[in-house]
Amino acid sequence: MEWIKDILVGGIMDNLNGLFDGINGQVAGIAGTVGATPQSWNSSVFNMIKGLSDNIIVPVAGIVLTAVMCYLSLCNREILRCLPLANFGK
Repeated sequence: MEWIKDILVGGIMDNLNGLFDGINGQVAGIAGTVGATPQSWNSSVFNMIKGLSDNIIVPVAGIVLTAVMCYLSLCNREILRCLPLANFGK
């Protein structure tokens, strides 16, 4: 009876060891994929997005921010002109 138990326990342990080895291999593969930089993962898409950012998004954002700051500057001058404290020292 003991020999049947030893065979069953040995078979179960071998199956579990093989299962854990497979899982560890898959985890190592996923860790390699997750740890990759965007440029090494897909360099063509990375370079396209970087080019769009450098050549289109940053200049457009600069123009928008300049327009907003000019508008705010003009609004502040009008507000200061209407305040009663503007003529305080005169």
